[in-house]
Amino acid sequence: YYAGKITNLDFKNEAEKSGKIINDWVKDQTNNKIKDLIPPGVLNPMTRLVLTNAIYFKGTWLKQFDKKDTNEQDFRISPGNTVKVPMMSLTEERFNYAKTEELQILELPYDGEELSMLILLPKDDNLEDLEKSLDAEKLIEWKNMLRKQEIDVYMPKFTFETKYLLP
Repeated sequence: YYAGKITNLDFKNEAEKSGKIINDWVKDQTNNKIKDLIPPGVLNPMTRLVLTNAIYFKGTWLKQFDKKDTNEQDFRISPGNTVKVPMMSLTEERFNYAKTEELQILELPYDGEELSMLILLPKDDNLEDLEKSLDAEKLIEWKNMLRKQEIDVYMPKFTFETKYLLP
């Protein structure tokens, strides 16, 4: 179902070659987006097992941001620190939205409406309190507050990736 694969590799005698085999599989599964999941030197003769999972998601928004409406604008990344970024915009559109005393919540659905991105915008600079209260129950509570509203959305253009290695 998940296109999983089991492969015997020789970590003792061919650690670097084994890493290349794993990296090639991940690269193939992710449309060449993840190229070096296993960095050189990570595998060695003491390696006994490598469990790898590669997820690549490129969603299409249900309501597309038009490239002609993207332009350089100020974006505050911390108190007293503002940078110029490509800012996407959608105006006069209806989205699930809510606000509390601590933050604004916006849901941007992906095409097909089975998945969405939930965006949290804190109202003040005290992110620590928000981070401490952030858990699955709180996200469900905020999601239940959402109501369709006509709003203007301004959001920096972004991509992100992450990698986790278990000790």
